Amino acid sequence: MSKYIWALIDTASTILFQFLGVIILARILTPKDYGIIGMMAIFISIGNLLVDSGMGGALVKKKDPNDTDYHTLFCFNLIVSLLFYLILYLSSNAIASFYDTPILSRCIKVYGLFVVISSFGIVQNTRLIKELRFKELAFITIIAGVVGLITAIILAIKDYGFWALIIQQLVFIAIRVGLQTSVNRFKPKLQFSTDSFQEQFKFGGSILLSNIISTIYTNITSSIIPKISSVYQNGLYTQASKIQQVPITILTSVTDKVVFPLLTKMPNDAELLTKARSIVRLTTPIFYIAISLCVLLSKYIVLIILGEDWVMATPYLQILFISGYGICHHYMARNIMKATGNTSAILKCTTIKSIIGTIIVLYTMQYGIIYILWGFTISTYICSIVYAFYLKKVSKYKYCQQVTDLLPSIIIATTVTTILIAYQLI
Repeated sequence: MSKYIWALIDTASTILFQFLGVIILARILTPKDYGIIGMMAIFISIGNLLVDSGMGGALVKKKDPNDTDYHTLFCFNLIVSLLFYLILYLSSNAIASFYDTPILSRCIKVYGLFVVISSFGIVQNTRLIKELRFKELAFITIIAGVVGLITAIILAIKDYGFWALIIQQLVFIAIRVGLQTSVNRFKPKLQFSTDSFQEQFKFGGSILLSNIISTIYTNITSSIIPKISSVYQNGLYTQASKIQQVPITILTSVTDKVVFPLLTKMPNDAELLTKARSIVRLTTPIFYIAISLCVLLSKYIVLIILGEDWVMATPYLQILFISGYGICHHYMARNIMKATGNTSAILKCTTIKSIIGTIIVLYTMQYGIIYILWGFTISTYICSIVYAFYLKKVSKYKYCQQVTDLLPSIIIATTVTTILIAYQLI
């Protein structure tokens, strides 16, 4: 149980400092500042996924990874990060021209360094997770978060605008990587093994591709809004998305960090399924109740956290929260699939989800932001059926078992949401 608690603290710390940043910095910076950051989100997210590559999960799953495995992962991370940054640097002017925002070119060149710095910490983070050292991870996150937030506040007060947000992220990742390296006392070398790489990529390749597809789909909204509306509206959406990520990311990250390592330790598929079902029955009601409360309190959350100047972000936040029910289900299903080693199923689910979601989003964009967000939410629920199908296929988790385990949570969520609609609270 202590592993759950420290994993929760680690994840909650990251979100907490992001949350505090939203509360404090939103009263100093403008929606346009956040809109500029939102336009870069898709590029930085893809860069981080390419660097991580999903291969870290292969070493977490592997019984006894050796130093050669870790050195190979480090070399791959470093090479990919440098290549990605070079491409991003050379493309920065074109991206800025596309959005008709000249300053975006300089922002991308600086913010892109986040990907390079983070590449030095993938191996260190993987080793800590492999050893279930969530306590150290939690303290590292807290220290890096405090320094990063203080730096951002100082720069914002001194009128650095969106640069305060960029520097905050760079300071955070630099300190985090440095502390992880210090705690591990592991010095990666420029040593690459083709056999080790093939073994890791066999596991991580499908996860990488699925994560890239998912990330492009998830960030497509913040990429479209500046083109169909304005940077200001994109800032409202970006802030709403950040607030939504507080509960959603805590719930899904704990699932990633704890559920997957625990399931990989099960001696056979039968015990893995039994353990997975017990986790679903235990956690899903908590997840769904938390999300329902967030939907109910969306307007008050915006007013308390951001202030009256940001009240226009309320409908965006409510819709994003409603999509959280499906997102939590997707993450739980992904981790069960990953624990069984069937990462190709994750790729298929993600691809289908992204295709369905993209079609719906591209259709709804002609009607405005609200319709785009509802389209995103509807596609999330449709794709829960896809995840249920593949979950049965790879883990023998039967439909009737999935329904039985999820039904109490579905009833609670449906009841609460129906009441809210009836009383015109959403």
